[in-house]
Amino acid sequence: MAFTGVHAPLRTDTSLRIKSDDEYHKGVSPLERLPINIIQTVCLDYMHVVCSGVMKRLLKFWVLGSQQVRMLKTNLELCNTELIKLREYFNSEFSRLPRSLNDILFYKATEFKMFLLYTGPIILKGRIKKMYTYIL
Repeated sequence: MAFTGVHAPLRTDTSLRIKSDDEYHKGVSPLERLPINIIQTVCLDYMHVVCSGVMKRLLKFWVLGSQQVRMLKTNLELCNTELIKLREYFNSEFSRLPRSLNDILFYKATEFKMFLLYTGPIILKGRIKKMYTYIL
């Protein structure tokens, strides 16, 4: 995602309700019927912002992105092999077992969370192009 400027107007309850930003709104929210200030009252949630948002975007960037930024094919295959091998070490407390990065378009939020917190730091170390490793 590219932000073309840093001096954008802040979103307000009024601007949200009148849908002043065409690219942001996907429909009518049931929250709009409530007599509350949506911007100040409704909090951002970890699952959508971090797991299904940032982590999904980074993985798509590294696995499916342009050739300059994505992992080398051999590194991707090694990551996939290691993810499958890690399955035997996960107990029943985890709702899903690790699966191939080739399936990231079908990952659920819990899989992105597991990758972010547990498996990703282990299998990605040394496998992402150096200029993109500052986040690891």
